[in-house]
Amino acid sequence: MTSTSSTSSDDDDDGESGVSDARDARDDDDDDACDDDDDDDDADARDARERRLARWRRATGRGGGVAAGKAPTTVEYQRQQAKMMVKYFKDKQYEEAVEDAQVFGFTPKNEINNGRWTMFGLLVGMLTEIATGVDFPDQINLTLSVLGINRCVSRARGRDV
Repeated sequence: MTSTSSTSSDDDDDGESGVSDARDARDDDDDDACDDDDDDDDADARDARERRLARWRRATGRGGGVAAGKAPTTVEYQRQQAKMMVKYFKDKQYEEAVEDAQVFGFTPKNEINNGRWTMFGLLVGMLTEIATGVDFPDQINLTLSVLGINRCVSRARGRDV
């Protein structure tokens, strides 16, 4: 009897587990359907990315080498481009060094110094005019006459010395 009751209890367990198995199977089917939708979404997103990438490659000319009608990029080509870049930057560095080393001519450093000396000269001329009462052009004429160059200035003004 015990075996019968155990068998009947086993049958009851099987019956209940069969129902729960059916529920689990149905839930698994629903999960698989969702997973299939997710896989479809992932595949669609991948396809869309690949299409956008292909359009970008066609538009920019950065296609996949041979497929785009261009020769494939080789290691030798990359070496050649690297050598050209190194030469370019060395030349650029040399040009900057030459420009910085230039002493004569219209360099930024020379122009700044010229401007400073001009401002200094005008300031000294104004202070001298305030102190002596002699205006700036007469100060220049006096300086040139002391140096013996006033004859050129006087003749240019129409005066005879």
